[in-house]
Amino acid sequence: MFSYSDLLVLLSIALNPLLYRMGYLFFILNILLQILLVVVEKETFSTKIWKIYILSFMYFGVKVFGIKLYDLVMFAIIIFLFSNRVVLKVTYLEMTKILLFVSYIIIVWLINGYYVEGAVEISRYILSIILFVLFANIKPNLKSVMMFILFLVIGNIIQSVVLYGLIVNNEVSHFTSSVISIDFFNDLRETRLSGFFTDPNKFLCFLFFLFVVYEYFYGNVKAFVTKKERFFAHVILYTGMLITFSRTALLSLAVYLLLLIYQKFFQGNKMVFIVVMIVVMIFVAIDARNNYKIMNFLLVKSTEILGRQRTLEINSNIMEENRYLIFKEALRCIKDKALIGYGPYSYSRLLPYPPHNTFITLMMDYGVIGLLIFFVLVSPLSKIKISLLIPFILVPSLLFDLNNFRLYYILLAVVSSKHYRNSVCNKEVDGFN
Repeated sequence: MFSYSDLLVLLSIALNPLLYRMGYLFFILNILLQILLVVVEKETFSTKIWKIYILSFMYFGVKVFGIKLYDLVMFAIIIFLFSNRVVLKVTYLEMTKILLFVSYIIIVWLINGYYVEGAVEISRYILSIILFVLFANIKPNLKSVMMFILFLVIGNIIQSVVLYGLIVNNEVSHFTSSVISIDFFNDLRETRLSGFFTDPNKFLCFLFFLFVVYEYFYGNVKAFVTKKERFFAHVILYTGMLITFSRTALLSLAVYLLLLIYQKFFQGNKMVFIVVMIVVMIFVAIDARNNYKIMNFLLVKSTEILGRQRTLEINSNIMEENRYLIFKEALRCIKDKALIGYGPYSYSRLLPYPPHNTFITLMMDYGVIGLLIFFVLVSPLSKIKISLLIPFILVPSLLFDLNNFRLYYILLAVVSSKHYRNSVCNKEVDGFN
């Protein structure tokens, strides 16, 4: 059962592009209205935190005094909690891992010259970790959050389509002032919908996050969600992913489908999975030449299906693909300083653009040691089902820079905290650790 405030939020989101065309103040007031609708609804405070934060993240391109809207929302929540003397707690193990990681990246930054860009990058990690601590302490109504996710995605699909139409007709553009800036993807050389995200790939990762959260919560509240409701949710979330016209969306959904088939016929047998992976790796190693042709064919065809002709003009085969070229250059840099790396945000000094690979980025910045410490920090993510972990976390991590992507630290909190492992559907449940 949905709440009327959720429906009003959806309608308000759908109106975003038209209000933005009227003037940025109408757009900002509409965002504040959406937040207010969540604040006044009859829900637990923990549930409201969930809803308000993922709602604010939807406006990825909105900044106030140079600070992202979702970070401002996080600060506001924490200040409110502290003013009410709410104590946020973490376990000794979690605190040890956090201190180890933060201490290490600061030491590497100091060794490499304590430059400004590095300090900014470290602040992003610290904000991500604060977000982890916050979400590890709250106890939301899982079913309510799941329903809100669906309304949020429907609203995003509508606003993305309408905003793209306005961009095509040259009716809207970026807005910048000394207080507020509003940015969004508006490259008309390709059809890629992303709402008020500056990058279609970040929009895609937002949808990946929502899908994983929905499925993880579903595992705890199956008794309260019908098969029809879940099927409808999947259709909505798949649609959201596909309108980004991203090859990664196609790849992730294809991997997800294959893993579902594997679970269906082999009941998730890990030994079968390991054997299949070994056979695939041997096949790739033995017949590398033909495999290259197959991969190149799939790359070209998927790009053609998505109508991304400009991408084909720039990268007509895998060997010319930007990611392949930047991977090669990044790995060359890593060889020269493999142990501790070049310091945070090192690509800005070494490469023409980011590596687009979370693990390569970590090795460039903090070396093999830093990568291993990071793995220790995020190890609880391994609790997520393989059918979700590989396509929606591992695959995008191999193709995008997600080392301090805020939403993945919320996922880390979800799988680490006991509050998300119980069937929390009662609206009376609330509180903090």
